Amino acid sequence: MRNLYILLTALLLISCAEQENNTENISELLANCPSITGKTEYLNSPMVTAGDRLYMVGHQDGSFPELGWHIKDEMGGIWNHPIKLMDGFDVELLKDEQVIKLDSATQFVNYPWGNKHTYAFAKANLEITRTHFVPDGQQGIVIQYELKNTATSSQNLQLKFTGHADLRPTWLGEQTAMIDAQDKATYDPTTEKWIVKDENNPWFVTFGANQSPIRQAEIKSTYKGLGTSGSIVYDMNVDGNTSQTIQFVIAGSYISEADAVETYETIQEKSYAFAKAKKERYAQLANQSKLTIPDKEIEQAYEWLKYNSDWLIRDVPEIGRGITAGIPDYPWWFGVDSEYALKGYMAIG
Repeated sequence: MRNLYILLTALLLISCAEQENNTENISELLANCPSITGKTEYLNSPMVTAGDRLYMVGHQDGSFPELGWHIKDEMGGIWNHPIKLMDGFDVELLKDEQVIKLDSATQFVNYPWGNKHTYAFAKANLEITRTHFVPDGQQGIVIQYELKNTATSSQNLQLKFTGHADLRPTWLGEQTAMIDAQDKATYDPTTEKWIVKDENNPWFVTFGANQSPIRQAEIKSTYKGLGTSGSIVYDMNVDGNTSQTIQFVIAGSYISEADAVETYETIQEKSYAFAKAKKERYAQLANQSKLTIPDKEIEQAYEWLKYNSDWLIRDVPEIGRGITAGIPDYPWWFGVDSEYALKGYMAIG
């Protein structure tokens, strides 16, 4: 009986390990989608990963600089209107004594419903892609890293993900008694994710991955404001000429911790289904109307203006749903300003 128990336990552990390494690769869904590859000279300029509840603004090189002027240097990062969740995140690969920072992508590709950054490290025999999208109707974002080992021998790597939380109100929030306070971070060892709360408000952000980490630590934030940072480190052992994928989810709420945690769990569980649904919705949007003319650049601009318009939709259940004036500095309803912003937004999109 004891031997049978040991055997069943071993089989269960093997099954769990296989599940952890069997991440459905969202980048495969992007393969046959319309896309625009960014020019190298624009890598140091903004990009957006859009959703109707949450959106993320960073740079095309994969970094998260402080940018914006409505709230000076605070309009980038991850927003869940009417609050900001994070200033951004950093990822490093630890290989032996070497630290490889993923903050300088060599290529950025924009899709109607997601984005992809590519990092190339020929000397380390590594090719890495970062893919992300925001599920429709969800206060969270999916971020996948695929690590491809181009060497014939295996590589023992560690991936360090550092999330920079900054729970704060949007522009003019102080006029409606939304007063920012110090953020407090707690690591939940049971669910293996960070949970961060604004000390004086029911504002939360939580983040983690779909596999077990080997260590974690709270870190003083390098960004302005009252935020805090938390790191999580994962083993990523990649056999020769193969790849490994790890999936992160960042979710938030301006209502309660339970709301943020429920969103996190839902997205981790249903990320691939959410991605397929969003891909199908954008395909329907593209087919609603078409322009076919000799000038293919104008034809493409017509198609992508439809996508851009959808990126600007904000849905705040307590307030309403509508198109906003622009990103990153105008994520609010401003009437005719939305038309002005949309015409000038193609450079970011």
